[in-house]
Amino acid sequence: MSAWHDPDRTLVNIFLEKSQFRSGSRPTYRWFLRSFEDAARCHPAVDRQMLTAWLRDMEKRWRLRTLLNQVCIVDRFLDHLVEIGRIANNPIALLRSQYNVKQNKPIWRALASPNPDEALAALRRPVPFGSVLGDFMRDHVMLMRSRGYQYEAQAHWLLRFDRFLQVHPELAKKPLEAMLTSWAAAKPTGTVRISVCGRAVDHQAAMALMKRSPKITANCAFAMVHSRGGIFHSFSDRFKIR
Repeated sequence: MSAWHDPDRTLVNIFLEKSQFRSGSRPTYRWFLRSFEDAARCHPAVDRQMLTAWLRDMEKRWRLRTLLNQVCIVDRFLDHLVEIGRIANNPIALLRSQYNVKQNKPIWRALASPNPDEALAALRRPVPFGSVLGDFMRDHVMLMRSRGYQYEAQAHWLLRFDRFLQVHPELAKKPLEAMLTSWAAAKPTGTVRISVCGRAVDHQAAMALMKRSPKITANCAFAMVHSRGGIFHSFSDRFKIR
């Protein structure tokens, strides 16, 4: 059963009128949106499956490159349908969020590919600070910047460490030292990054101690972390960081 309710077929005309496109462009846009509407009438929802089926049908009449250059009008129409409450979500926007992709066109290209699942998976980008230690590292960056430091280079290395952890979920339950060791082994030339991440870990560990025991001073907290073999110090020795 179709979830598309527009018996008078007015949605497309209202959208084109509202958008104030050039008169020369409207016939092409109307044709595209009518074909989209016809596909929507044959599906229970305006979702990924419906978009894929529509693309398959359109590819019989249009070259893929031309088709992908025209789907921007469908993007805008989907946003319009969300705005007026006809659909709950723009399926392209949902896929962008799911795969952390900044632009719509790569999503459309993946949906038009022979294997959309594989193509979408190839687009996936790690979410910034989305690893098991992501919140920990993000808090550290925010703290340092709140104190007036630019902290750009350090944030860059922490993000790279975070991406490494996301690509290697098997490390999620490993000790932190094992995570850093694996990262160092993956690219042995990058010793400075161990220093950056180690300092961040030591710093946040000290802050955590102070939160748990308010009576502990900052100097005491840092001394306790270092006395337990702080990550930065242990890796400084191992990789001869100065």
